[in-house]
Amino acid sequence: AQTKGEFEVRVSGLSYDASQQDVLDFFNTFTQASSVNLLTDRNTGRSKGLCFVKFDTKEALDQAIANNRCEHMGRYLNIEQAQTREQRQQFNQGGQ
Repeated sequence: AQTKGEFEVRVSGLSYDASQQDVLDFFNTFTQASSVNLLTDRNTGRSKGLCFVKFDTKEALDQAIANNRCEHMGRYLNIEQAQTREQRQQFNQGGQ
């Protein structure tokens, strides 16, 4: 059974000028992304240079991760598989 976040990457190093559509269009040049969640500062509305991109299949996820350190809008992106909620909770509890 697929859990929420299983086919999701965390992307850091984004240009602060990149929009959700920019990121979606970029990923769709080499894989099939289903959605982008661009994190923004709640006070200013500006991008934090970080987003999460979801995919419908493991193959699409693997293609995204294979493009780690690629260039987008003059910046090199860090693309890594996002942790599931359970993994984050274990980390926050010190692995217990």
